Amino acid sequence: MWHPLPFLRSARPWTLCQPLRLAVGVQVLWCTLICSAYSDQNERFFERHVRPILIDHCVGCHGPNVQEGGLRLDTRTGVFQGGDSGPAVMPGQAEKSLLITAIRRTEDRAMPPEEALAPKDIESLRQWIADGAFWPSDTDHSDSLVEQHWSLIPIREPRFPVDPDSNWPHKKVDALLLKRLVDQQLTPSPQVNLRTLIRRLSYDLKGLPPELDEIERVLEDSSPDAISRLVDRFMASPRYGEHWARHWMDVARYADNKGYVFFEQPEFPWAFTYRDYVIRALNQDRPYDRFVMEQLAADKLDDLESPADMAALGFITVGGHFVNNTHDIIDDRIDVVTRGLMGLTVTCARCHDHKYDPISQADYYALYGIFQSCSEPIVPPPLNPATAAALTDYNSTLNERHQSLIDFVSQKYETLIAGSRRRVDEYLIAVGRRRTHPSAEEFMLIADPEDINPAMITRWEAYLSRTAKPAHPIWGPWAVALEQTLPRERLDLESTPAEIASKWNPLLVSRLQSDAAKSIEDLANLYGLLFREIDDEWQAIGKTQDAAPLTNAAREALRIEIYGKDTPSDLPPKLDWGFLSLFPDRATQNEYNRLLKSLEEWLVDPAEAPDRAMALVDDDQPEDARVFLRGNPNQLGERVPRRFLQLLDPEQTAFEEGSGRKELAEAIVSPTNPLPDRVLSNRIWMHLMGQPFVNTPADFGLRSERPALSRVMDQTVVEFRRRGRSQKALIRHLVLTRTYQQASRRRPEAEVIDPENRFRWRQEPKRLQFEAMRDSLLVAANRLSPRVGGPSQDLINQLGHHRTIYGFINRLDVPPVLTTFDFPNPAATSPMRQRTTVPPQALFWMNEPHMLTIAEELVSRPDIVDLAAKAKLEKVALILWGRTATDEELEWAFDFLDASPEDSSREVAGSVSPETWQALIHALLMSNETVFID
Repeated sequence: MWHPLPFLRSARPWTLCQPLRLAVGVQVLWCTLICSAYSDQNERFFERHVRPILIDHCVGCHGPNVQEGGLRLDTRTGVFQGGDSGPAVMPGQAEKSLLITAIRRTEDRAMPPEEALAPKDIESLRQWIADGAFWPSDTDHSDSLVEQHWSLIPIREPRFPVDPDSNWPHKKVDALLLKRLVDQQLTPSPQVNLRTLIRRLSYDLKGLPPELDEIERVLEDSSPDAISRLVDRFMASPRYGEHWARHWMDVARYADNKGYVFFEQPEFPWAFTYRDYVIRALNQDRPYDRFVMEQLAADKLDDLESPADMAALGFITVGGHFVNNTHDIIDDRIDVVTRGLMGLTVTCARCHDHKYDPISQADYYALYGIFQSCSEPIVPPPLNPATAAALTDYNSTLNERHQSLIDFVSQKYETLIAGSRRRVDEYLIAVGRRRTHPSAEEFMLIADPEDINPAMITRWEAYLSRTAKPAHPIWGPWAVALEQTLPRERLDLESTPAEIASKWNPLLVSRLQSDAAKSIEDLANLYGLLFREIDDEWQAIGKTQDAAPLTNAAREALRIEIYGKDTPSDLPPKLDWGFLSLFPDRATQNEYNRLLKSLEEWLVDPAEAPDRAMALVDDDQPEDARVFLRGNPNQLGERVPRRFLQLLDPEQTAFEEGSGRKELAEAIVSPTNPLPDRVLSNRIWMHLMGQPFVNTPADFGLRSERPALSRVMDQTVVEFRRRGRSQKALIRHLVLTRTYQQASRRRPEAEVIDPENRFRWRQEPKRLQFEAMRDSLLVAANRLSPRVGGPSQDLINQLGHHRTIYGFINRLDVPPVLTTFDFPNPAATSPMRQRTTVPPQALFWMNEPHMLTIAEELVSRPDIVDLAAKAKLEKVALILWGRTATDEELEWAFDFLDASPEDSSREVAGSVSPETWQALIHALLMSNETVFID
């Protein structure tokens, strides 16, 4: 009888139970990952939606200084123990929780007492409690703990363990691993057989099965360096860069479109240039520090190998655009740089100091200022400037359309800024009386573009919240007026204490004395009239912002309030994704979109349009960012100099060169920073060995556990640095170790001691990632194209001929087949893919139409189609598994073909229907040995 998966029962009976055991193990790992992801999701919700509400509305009366009713709402213990009335929160039971009763202002409880919470805030608290009221534990940030944390200590080479009785180690990594195994009463596994090793190396280095002639070449080579020379040949192949580039693209959250945007072009027309840069850089084996420098600051480097290397900046710019929300775009860029390169979750400090790691909110906004001070050019630089410059007619039209957009944007900014200076009274009234001015969406539909701008209202509100204090020379009267909250027929500014009023601007005081303001509106009108006079004077004498100050000190002080730095009018024109949110009226947006669309179409549509780099350039006037209090961009705190993380640079040296990107890159790759090399070495080990040293490859902070093989990891990092941070050299070093070349066979006696293989007593079997699965099918069908690079294509809906790395990735709609096989979400950096075993994976192999096409093309290959049945089966086994078929496997196959293995004539092969051959090959494609690397 035919067995449906014959090659699982081949020469190794143990493989029958291997898939089941592996499936159970993967399911356990999946449950662990789910729990971890669930915890991380709850923590993000708490920090973004719960803690800010408690701080803003509750902690004043229920915090460290005051505990009304014996209740504290700023600590985990205080919330769950409660106060005089009992626990404030009952996890999972929102409707029974006193906190919900109070904020709904029911019965005899009404909190906060002055004003009810917004409905969305009430719902956030209700959902938080209903989901279990997750509250993160406190963590010690003491200096000693930080200094002793394993990931932050300087990199040192471990002492070589001496074991004269063992000749197993080939490398120091092997010796350190063996010492760890002996300590655990374990022994390493024997070396894997040569055919399996060849296949393992081919997939790990190129992501493709080995060529048949390559297998024979190695089998016939008895020299001791046959494997090392095979490794060199594999790594010299351009396929090496394609395979390892896909690993890096997971980190870079690569996609070919922007995600949710407004009216602009949703796709990145040149995202592929970044992907091609990564492939090229890895094939050329650029040192890792140089690789990082180019991806953060290629535009600041004088020694680029080629102008095409400007595409390296796609590491920053290829992320999502988040409905063009500037703050979220910058947050994403901070995340990919800090978590992707250093394993630090810095974005957790966006709203408050990091809960677990010594990363302050000031650290976050120091980096925020760097990325706030650079922009994506609306016309990116061409990859080949010389060729592009020769396109005279094309460039003439391009420049014309570009200038039209620049002129329009500049005019809108000028109008907005002029209005901010001459309509101070209207903006003050909107802020002072806290009127419900239209949201951006409503403004777009109902407001005249000449009306006051909602974004400028917000800027005035934020500015006054920082500056309007009673003793302020200009805004003191305004602050005093706002403090008089009781209804009055007229304002009472005359009762202001002399020590405060004496600090007010004398010109302003004179106007108040001659024209007493009776209301907030009167005071606003007085300010507006005075500022218009100052503006008229300044314009009349033809001065600019950089000219000499007015001779009258009182008038100059007033001028600075509408022309000075950090004022609402200090808004340099910027042609980027923030324009639409700054000018939300329909007429402006329609014209902007018309001009932008015209330019974007001309950049890509003409046949002669050159490919361009997704570059980033520094703004003319880099600017330090202010801290967003509780993450609110409308509540600004102190300004923070652009600098590196204090954790890694205690001196807090300010960056002064442009935006600071180059200095940031230099700080990251500095030899004194141990994190980048540890993070990368951990990932390389993971891709080769099946599991990482550190199970949280994106988090090397204080919550990360010291790896079980810490000394092996240290030695790996030392080898990486010793080889000039060459990724190829480290990979070559590791694949030639005894550790890597162990067999993957399970050993019951070892599993009792180390069921998770944490101490590497065997090689971890690895299921191929989807890209390698699909590419292997193309190789089997003899249809894989040798093309390297080029625009992305649809390789999911059509089988195609190109490697999967060249497929179009839509971050809004990742194809289900990719997510089924654990393709990462390109919304964020993903250094490690999940490993799941779910029914849709098996259904794909069984029902995907492309599988039948591959099976048909495989059996129809020119080097197979005319072979006799036995030879045909043996050739298929070599193509799929790199080994010959066993007699037992051939017997099962002939049972299926309804033929005898003794009769191997061409007549037997030809007498079997194509459909039968196709079904047989389809079954072989579904076998575990096809999709796993032993």
